[in-house]
Amino acid sequence: MHVAVLVVWGTIPFLVADEPPIDLLPAIVAGELGPDALDDVYIDESHEAADPSPAYVAAHCERAATYYDEHECASWALPFVSTPPTLAASMALSRLDTEVAALLVRFLGVACFAAGAHVMWRRLSRHGASGAVAAAATTAALTPAVYVTARAGQTTPVVFLAAALGLAAVDLPRRRIAGAAVLVAAVAWKLFPLAALWVPVVERRLRYLVAVVGVTAAVVAATALVVPFEAWGEFWTASNAFDGYAREFPDNASLDTVLAQELDIRIGDGLPRAASLAARLAALVALGWWGLRRAGTDARWAWSIAAVLLVAPVLWAHYAVLVVPAVAAAVGEAAGRTGRLDPARWVTLPLFAAACSAFVDGPTLPRLAIVVGGAVVAARLCRHAGSVATGPPAVAAGGRG
Repeated sequence: MHVAVLVVWGTIPFLVADEPPIDLLPAIVAGELGPDALDDVYIDESHEAADPSPAYVAAHCERAATYYDEHECASWALPFVSTPPTLAASMALSRLDTEVAALLVRFLGVACFAAGAHVMWRRLSRHGASGAVAAAATTAALTPAVYVTARAGQTTPVVFLAAALGLAAVDLPRRRIAGAAVLVAAVAWKLFPLAALWVPVVERRLRYLVAVVGVTAAVVAATALVVPFEAWGEFWTASNAFDGYAREFPDNASLDTVLAQELDIRIGDGLPRAASLAARLAALVALGWWGLRRAGTDARWAWSIAAVLLVAPVLWAHYAVLVVPAVAAAVGEAAGRTGRLDPARWVTLPLFAAACSAFVDGPTLPRLAIVVGGAVVAARLCRHAGSVATGPPAVAAGGRG
């Protein structure tokens, strides 16, 4: 069943070919405007995030003519708020027809999802038929989320792959550079996967860290050949401007936005927001210490990528799928340490996948609850596994030992 579902996933880019890639279009437009028009590519304090420059809107409407009429295209001109290396990649992408670029990115996104799902399936299958069934059911349950994410032309699948791959399996001589490249790509598009780097630091995986630094340096150097250095400042300004706008956006499921929309609790800027952020960070650290201090490498890694969303200023619908690799790693760790895959535990994995799919286009409160629940459940599974482990955590969880 697992392979059959992956084959179905391969048809998704064709099924959504006529749909507008709303999250990809900003990258194509930014690449077309290029580094000579950074004031148009990135918004600043003089532009509302919902109101990019006229040149940007005009380029968007030209590119989106296939999908929108002239009266509605401007309202779908979302801003470009990704790092300069992604601007360099977008310049290459903009040389393609919009439909071809969308098909390519959708295929790459589905491929990242499929690779991540296959990694989870292989690891859980080691624990017998129950593990294979759990992973296959999870793959099937993720299908609607994969469909919606591919339809939008999102880059979140790269982060999903980085979380699913983990760290222990890629921190090997023949895989280290490729693993580092996946992480760097995820950070280039989304930034928040940086939160996982505490794991190799604490575990003193120096060769992996050197690989990450090397790949990053190569990417930054290549970017500097086509994008001026001041683009980094423009990106920082645009990110700050967009974060303020995103807190008021109805589809944002971040804690700040949900509190404001559901309970009319609005956290002010300055000291109140800093205090709120500090309190949430402290809660995450406490949860991580409670559940993961004896956990294996991959469980820590995937949990960090998902849990950091609870302090992020934006939590879009497709981000919720990142709890699935975290729960999968925790389920696998529990099975590896106890010697069996308890149905009462592994059933949580397809349930979380189904919940992600059910609310991928739904209200924000359930999506926030999925991320909170995923972080807590994964930490609880790891804590229970650690309490019954008979060997060192890295050995029991398939780490370097």
